[in-house]
Amino acid sequence: MSGIYEYRGRTPSPNPYEQQQQRPACAWNAREYDHSTHQPYTRQQRGHGNADVNRNWPYPARFSPAEPTVVPVPVFPEPAAFPQPLLLHPPLLDPLLEARSGNVVIFDMSLSPSLAGKLDASRRRTRLTSGDKQKPACHPQQNSMVIVIPQMSEWPIHVRAGPQFPGVTVGDVIEAIHHELYGRVSSQRWAVVRGSQRELIKDAFRRRCSKTGRSPDHEGLLRCDWLLDQTYFKGLTPATGPGGQPIWKLSTGPPAV
Repeated sequence: MSGIYEYRGRTPSPNPYEQQQQRPACAWNAREYDHSTHQPYTRQQRGHGNADVNRNWPYPARFSPAEPTVVPVPVFPEPAAFPQPLLLHPPLLDPLLEARSGNVVIFDMSLSPSLAGKLDASRRRTRLTSGDKQKPACHPQQNSMVIVIPQMSEWPIHVRAGPQFPGVTVGDVIEAIHHELYGRVSSQRWAVVRGSQRELIKDAFRRRCSKTGRSPDHEGLLRCDWLLDQTYFKGLTPATGPGGQPIWKLSTGPPAV
């Protein structure tokens, strides 16, 4: 034989550790192993990132679900609160309520509104008729009105249209004024009054009881007593409230001589 020796013995078995080293990085997951090429899928083939690679090979990696993708939701700012438009030309008042008309309703606000009257063509005082009370208070008609007495601004008068008419009427204004001024005054509000103002309100209270024929012992303080001797209605004039809203200023005074 030639100097070439032929080994006919048994082929030694391969090293199992080397085979284990040749296993794909993610061979523990059969879905990520390409059996045709005996190679693991690439990241592009898997469609995932590095989170799917088992970095603890040869030991299986602990399964952890993929973190949810957080999609930022756009936050739109709330629309700014637009101020109410101011009326360039306030509604026209009925002459019975207009302070500058010269024919304003005659109404002692410390007495019943049924006693309210007006001056006729001959300048004599007469009672208000049902037609006078049903006349619209404003032109164009308004569903509501806010009336403020300067010396009693803490008690605004809210007038709302009744169910029988589409807008506020002259009678609605007179009734709302009477209802508000005949409201009771709390003991806490009376305790705030000091000095000469307290005595003036007491005098107004006694005069009202004398006009109505009621005993002061059975009658309490009313808001109209804060008007002192200025209890007569002298008409309304347009004004602007604290928030820019249109209001009506009520002028008061003593009875006409």
